[in-house]
Amino acid sequence: MNTRTTFFRVILASITLFAASAGAMEACPFCNSPTPREVRAGLFAKGSGKTIAVMIAPFAVLLLGLRIYCAGIDHSFQVVKNDIPSS
Repeated sequence: MNTRTTFFRVILASITLFAASAGAMEACPFCNSPTPREVRAGLFAKGSGKTIAVMIAPFAVLLLGLRIYCAGIDHSFQVVKNDIPSS
């Protein structure tokens, strides 16, 4: 199986799961309450790009720190067999 086939299978599975759960999303008792409406209004209001950037920033810093840490590790070490003669 090649990568293209795998990609299309993942897309098809995602669309199928989304379509199957559409009824459950409409049946959510909290979705039409005031709290989710306020959250959506806050996320997608004017200046939402800044809001999204602030929400994503900690993850970017974490990934950058992880990348710097992994780049500093020496992956070229070799295990040396200890040649001490047994007595």
